[in-house]
Amino acid sequence: MNVKISRLRTLKCRCARLPSLTCFRIFFYLLVLLKAPAAFSAIESAPEKADVQDGSNTQAAPGTLTKAPELIESVDAEYPAKAFEEGRESAVTLILTIGVEGQVEDVKIEVSGGDDFDQAALRAVRQFKFSPAEIDGKPARVQISFTQNFTLDVVKQQRASEEEGLIDESFIDELDESDFQDFEGLDDDGFFEDESDELNLNTNNPSKAIEATPKNVAKNGEKKIRKRGPVNFVGVVRQSSKKTPLAGVEVSIEILPKGYEDAEDLPEGIKAEVRYATSDELGRFYFRALPSGNHMVTYAASGFQTSFTFEEISDGQRSEVVVYLKARELNTFETVTRARPAKKEVAKITLSREEVRKVPGTFGDPIRVIENLPGLARAPFAGGALIVRGANPQNTGVYFDSVLIPLIYHFGGLKSIVNPEFLENLNFYPGGFGAKYGFATAGIVDVDSRELKMENYRGYADISLLDAGFFFGGPLKIKGLPDMNFGIAARRSYVDAIIPVFIDALTSGGVVATPVYWDYQAKLEMPLKKHQLSLFVFGSEDDLKVIAPTGQNSIDLGLRTTFHRVVPKITSKLKKNLTHTFQPYFGVTSIGLNTDSNLGISGNLQSNTYSWGIRDELRSKINDNVELALGFDYLGNTLGFAFDFPFSTEFGSFPRVYPRLVGENFSLRNDGTVHGTALYLEGVLKPTSRLQLNPSLRLQHVFVDLAEVENLDGTTIPANQITYLNADPRISARYKLSDETTLKGAFGIYRQPAQGFELLESVGNPELNQLRAFQSIIGLEHRLSKYISIDLQAYYTKRDNNVRATSDSVTEADGTIRNLNFTNQGLGSTIGAELLLRHDMSKYFFGWLAYTLSRSVENGNRLDSRLRNTNFDQTHILTLVAQGKLPWGLSLGGRFRLVSGNPATRAAGSIHDLDTTDYVARFQPINSSRAPAFHQLDIRLDKTFVFDTFKITPYLDLLNIYNRMNAEFYQDDYRFREQSVIPSLPIFPNFGVQGEF
Repeated sequence: MNVKISRLRTLKCRCARLPSLTCFRIFFYLLVLLKAPAAFSAIESAPEKADVQDGSNTQAAPGTLTKAPELIESVDAEYPAKAFEEGRESAVTLILTIGVEGQVEDVKIEVSGGDDFDQAALRAVRQFKFSPAEIDGKPARVQISFTQNFTLDVVKQQRASEEEGLIDESFIDELDESDFQDFEGLDDDGFFEDESDELNLNTNNPSKAIEATPKNVAKNGEKKIRKRGPVNFVGVVRQSSKKTPLAGVEVSIEILPKGYEDAEDLPEGIKAEVRYATSDELGRFYFRALPSGNHMVTYAASGFQTSFTFEEISDGQRSEVVVYLKARELNTFETVTRARPAKKEVAKITLSREEVRKVPGTFGDPIRVIENLPGLARAPFAGGALIVRGANPQNTGVYFDSVLIPLIYHFGGLKSIVNPEFLENLNFYPGGFGAKYGFATAGIVDVDSRELKMENYRGYADISLLDAGFFFGGPLKIKGLPDMNFGIAARRSYVDAIIPVFIDALTSGGVVATPVYWDYQAKLEMPLKKHQLSLFVFGSEDDLKVIAPTGQNSIDLGLRTTFHRVVPKITSKLKKNLTHTFQPYFGVTSIGLNTDSNLGISGNLQSNTYSWGIRDELRSKINDNVELALGFDYLGNTLGFAFDFPFSTEFGSFPRVYPRLVGENFSLRNDGTVHGTALYLEGVLKPTSRLQLNPSLRLQHVFVDLAEVENLDGTTIPANQITYLNADPRISARYKLSDETTLKGAFGIYRQPAQGFELLESVGNPELNQLRAFQSIIGLEHRLSKYISIDLQAYYTKRDNNVRATSDSVTEADGTIRNLNFTNQGLGSTIGAELLLRHDMSKYFFGWLAYTLSRSVENGNRLDSRLRNTNFDQTHILTLVAQGKLPWGLSLGGRFRLVSGNPATRAAGSIHDLDTTDYVARFQPINSSRAPAFHQLDIRLDKTFVFDTFKITPYLDLLNIYNRMNAEFYQDDYRFREQSVIPSLPIFPNFGVQGEF
């Protein structure tokens, strides 16, 4: 058999890739029953792929099937990641309707394998392309029954192969020594007589794969066995920049007869000999017994540019080569189709790393993409605050690998604390999340770090006007230890280095701010037979220094926030459908504020919080209809601060413009610990094939232990203990009206303790109860086409026990008076609707339109029960995001936002106090006015230059392209008669260069 047999058309049904698995070829044929009333067809596949169904479910138009449809283009049916982790297998039987042009017109599920498997199979087969079927010699529409098997053994074998690091040129050293020795039977030119050897590689053991091939019958009638020649040309074919191996590349060598150096010089009737080989799954190929000379080698593969090289072959030597092929379409998104786990949460939105790296207006930061999703209000200036469905940003929990962290953005919200290359998925829950998460009453942002399953070393660097960062990772081998993978990343801003250069031009005697931020991530993974071990360390620091010169006087203000986390984790596969995850973590958070002035005003605030915790979860799939997860969630941290600031002790001096800050500093400190312990139970129940119920329950105990504090005046604040115990039920449901349409709903109770300082008796109220929210959601999902889907939700959230400041006091039993400082008198609610029209990532485009209509209200305090707009209420939020690939390596994207103006409290005049010369403002009702509507257009343009082993992408991220002066706040003059606008960011260009190898 000649190697050109690879040119024959075969059915390539690619199955179960997590994230990238080998393509398994299966053959497509159609059984024809002549003179039958109807023809039928079926797909036959290898055992690990799709099972053949009988012909009872395949249909064709009446007549005789004269030509069967033949699959000419297919995509991988990706194995759902969560199903693989949980050890679930399944099979999905589909009915495919193939049109007269060979396209898949319709797909119906005949036998469901579960929502996640169904969706993976549907995404794959919708992209199949066939040569048209013919009935009675004419193109016709036919139906075929196709069963897609999802088998763990296939995936495990492939993953094991990948983890063994087989993609390595060292395979040539594994060949037998005899492969490099001369054999009898070669003529003077080094050829075998009647040479037609075929290369048949075996990826597990290449040295044993090539066997002697029977030669043609000799004249004497006896069969001869052709001996093998020496292997003297070997190579590996990879894709440019990505360096991934390319299988199925046809390698051809043109060998000229002796005496000729160019094929054009050959006399008529004499042709060059051409030998062929095809690269295997790991991109490897080799040739035997090539004659000496300078030979032209051609590398050709579908979808890639054909490449030519000239290789010098010498007697007694072996030539080795690594070749890089460029894709014909260099500028396509890396992820065309992506398997997502089966949905449980009603309001969850998941974005992958490939979808969020290049969204305009985000400074290339993937976390900032959530600002463009429904349910999240626009934060002032460059962002940074997570305002979820009208709630206070403090009511949203922020997690990194399921570990609670104090912040997700650096100062001002320009960048997040996560390097883009360390992000795997971005999970945003605007509401309705399950019992796994606690200590939040609004939403959840949970960032999944990247799994470091890299076969080669990879690097990434990004340098822009704001900062510079890098990522580097790859395999790590230490003698005596299992193979490991590592990754490190870091980033630092350098605005502080730029501002001093332009300080005179920028300040003119005004305020100078020098923000500095840096962050880092480091991860080590060690896969074992039934366990996955990892160690993740990450941290961040923000240092903001503000210098405000006022004539001969000046005030320096410094604010620093630092945190570090250490997160070991072990995931164990106890049984086929039983997984255990154990994740302890440790960390420290430091917040410091200090001032210094030549006026004698100085002070500082310091808070050091030590955190520790455990997440432990046991997840089991009982059967196809029942799945349970039992988890333990413990969080402990210290709380306390040291406060030393000036306090105004002189009032009423005349004349004065502002109170004098004289006297000694006011000092205060407090310490304590908080322990939050929770047990949670989550279930996935499928009473019918269409209905899925997801009940969950969180039992939570919070214990606050406040230490005794001695004041400067000699008095003491006694120790105190606070205990909260609650059970919060939550449930969500999904009902499939059809294969494309799902009705969904959710309800849950959520609680969150007050902030640490609000519980301290010295400045707060230890009798505060927990904040509480009741969330109700109803929605509809519908898939309009292969790539386009729509998600519509309506929600109502009721909040109570909100913390409000108060000047009230109580008289204790001993007659002392204690200030309450805070109470739980706050009430509030949000009602709204959200729309997400999303185009999933295709080869050239992705984007979405998000619209939110909502109203968020709250009361003031015990004496003011009237409801008013919250500070975070935004009635209309419209966001349009589009990102497309253009020719010549160009990528262009845009983001447009139109948002209702922020609520504002305007002055209605003032009263002139002649005793103090002050003007005392008279204000309108709180938040009764609004700033003008906000609208802004941002664009991003980049171009990618691809080389053999790396690529470079310069980019321009241009914010507020038409320089809209959006009003963020208003500033009154000293008489409160005139107002000036404090605008948002003007037009802002951020130019940078990214490099990757």
